[in-house]
Amino acid sequence: MRRWAHQQLRQEKTGKNGGKRPPTVQWLNHDSSPEKHPVRTTLSVLDRARKIVKDAYFGGRRQSVLLSGPPEPTRQKGIRPALLQGKLAPMKTHGIVNKRDFYLPLCALFAVFCQDALAAEFGGYAALTTDYVRRGVTQSDGSPALQLATEVSFENGFYVGMWGSTIDISNGPTRQRDLEVDYYAGYSLDTSDAWRVSAGIVSYNYPGQTGNIDYDYVEYLLGGSFRDRVWLDFAYSPDLYNSGRSTTNIELYAEWPIGDTWAIAGGAGRYDTSALTGSTYLYWQLGVTASLKWADIDLRAFDTDGSVPIVSTPERARSRLVLTVRVPF
Repeated sequence: MRRWAHQQLRQEKTGKNGGKRPPTVQWLNHDSSPEKHPVRTTLSVLDRARKIVKDAYFGGRRQSVLLSGPPEPTRQKGIRPALLQGKLAPMKTHGIVNKRDFYLPLCALFAVFCQDALAAEFGGYAALTTDYVRRGVTQSDGSPALQLATEVSFENGFYVGMWGSTIDISNGPTRQRDLEVDYYAGYSLDTSDAWRVSAGIVSYNYPGQTGNIDYDYVEYLLGGSFRDRVWLDFAYSPDLYNSGRSTTNIELYAEWPIGDTWAIAGGAGRYDTSALTGSTYLYWQLGVTASLKWADIDLRAFDTDGSVPIVSTPERARSRLVLTVRVPF
């Protein structure tokens, strides 16, 4: 199965079945575990910022900046301003402000926010599949394929990654593609405890392709999910295969866990290539996944309602059964 590595890797990380890796055939999104919820992250930043300001101004330094209360000619050293009592009072100055004392806390606060924004997690997987199928059409000519995915996701919701697979696509005697390497980036946002939205871009590349046609292209992605059980994704390419013609794809996918090990899943989509080929086709899938300690084992059936020129052939678009073993790292 070839869904977004982003959603796949996310579920490998979040673990929702008693702390185990969940049974999944989905691909990765921003980690939404409670300790990394944006609200909790903000509170953590404020706590650290409060401590930094306290240490900077009152860690044995001369109190040249007054954080609360009216100006006083002689302010005694043991008085604790509102900040130390858990209140962020307006900053007021009294006399000449020491520049070092003024800029040090600002630099420290900036470093705290940068640290939270750049905190990242790395994930990936290696897979062996009996057939690489994308949108109902085989990309490996019904033969086994090796696949590899890596991704870096940040606590602020952004992510970047790479996904690759061996393929076998022939579009004539002189046009051959044997390798696919995709680069992608995006942003996901939890709008509530149940809903998540995301947007991204993916670049499909075919290194070593032969012939007089450049098959590399770009797609823009929009998606939404509900409780990591139902996904609705939309993809738009303004220039498929550098033809100057656009394509769109919409896909609905759902899965349901059974215990801590098993999950059943299915989905359907509509790929509109009419601007390029004059045709549109439907595709669907149904599968079961077993999540073991060392790997996910997935058995899945794919089919379409027919082939379209350029994108597929009757043989490549026929129904098929695929077994995939995926090992995360």
